Amino acid sequence: MSSTCKHCGVTITDKTTSCPLCQNVLEDLTFDGIQTYPDIKERFKKLELFERMIQFAGIVTIVLCCFVDFKINRSFDWSIYVIGAVLYGGIVLFTFLNPTSGYRKRIFFTLFGGVLLVLLIDLKTGFHGWSVNFVLPGMIFFLNVGLLVLMIINRRNWQSYMIYQIGVILIGLIPLALIFKGIVKYPLLSELAVLSSVFVFIGTLIFGGRVAKIELKRRFHI
Repeated sequence: MSSTCKHCGVTITDKTTSCPLCQNVLEDLTFDGIQTYPDIKERFKKLELFERMIQFAGIVTIVLCCFVDFKINRSFDWSIYVIGAVLYGGIVLFTFLNPTSGYRKRIFFTLFGGVLLVLLIDLKTGFHGWSVNFVLPGMIFFLNVGLLVLMIINRRNWQSYMIYQIGVILIGLIPLALIFKGIVKYPLLSELAVLSSVFVFIGTLIFGGRVAKIELKRRFHI
């Protein structure tokens, strides 16, 4: 038998339907009578070594930048940007290296981490509000468009994206709260972003019909 795990990228030569590493369903099953697993320990040892090297390099970069910044300016001025960039890069990198991380998780981690990074930059540069006025609603628009594209591509399992639509609606409460607090000075873009999330969800309910209702009942046990 020969089968492939699309998450781990390994070939399994055993009579099994799930990957022994990440438990995902295997593809392209062809039985040839062999009952052995390939030796992939060496590959994962190299990957683990690479991850540790990245961790070490990130820690060294942060410590050195903070040290130099403090010695020169007697404060942590520009080094805070380095810390944010290194942490964001590390989160994105390890999310993509993790074989159990699906593409949806990778997209969300990448976008949310990016928003937090630009918010940090905005705060450190005097907070001109561009991060919450434009970047945050822009991310919500991007998520809505991305979900629609993924639903079209994965038509057989489109209903699984409904839980993410609800998540985007909940994220939309953040810019609404910022508008209420007077932090967002240009509310139109944020309001349109929130409305787009609601419209996408309502459209899914209407066009999804019975399948969409079953998915909601299954997710929330109602």
